[in-house]
Amino acid sequence: MDNVKTIKTMVWELGVFSISGITLFRNYDKQRRKKEFELLKDLSRGFYRTNDISQDSIRIPVFNLDNEKVFTIQIKNTENYYEVSLLFACEEDEIEYFKKYRSYIKYEQTLTEVEVTISRFLWNMSNFLGDEDLYFRDVTIEEHERLRDELVPAYCAFERGDLEK
Repeated sequence: MDNVKTIKTMVWELGVFSISGITLFRNYDKQRRKKEFELLKDLSRGFYRTNDISQDSIRIPVFNLDNEKVFTIQIKNTENYYEVSLLFACEEDEIEYFKKYRSYIKYEQTLTEVEVTISRFLWNMSNFLGDEDLYFRDVTIEEHERLRDELVPAYCAFERGDLEK
């Protein structure tokens, strides 16, 4: 036992506690979210029928039966999380929704959490609007088929649990 040397590591040496907040794991999470978000953009074109996609934001417009935009769900890829929020067509709806459901912005770490939040927002908004049927953007049959074909690589990547198409 006397010949065995041990190494003591101070907790500060690991870099887990960083004044700047940048650690090995934080950088990994940031890169993971960036790759996941690229796949989510592709899937959103097909699943949510959206074409309002930018570098760090996806906007999913939601319509009523008369094809009037009622609200939008926005997903933003920020520095440390995904921000999922409701964007209301009128300020009165925003105030009333907040009174009833408290929050119309959620901060999530994973795409599973994003999916759950989107589903919850859709359910809450349907109830909020009096059980109104809600729809995503209409697409032509040709556009639907094109979107379906474009969606295959991203969908397969998600099925495999892979971050690359």
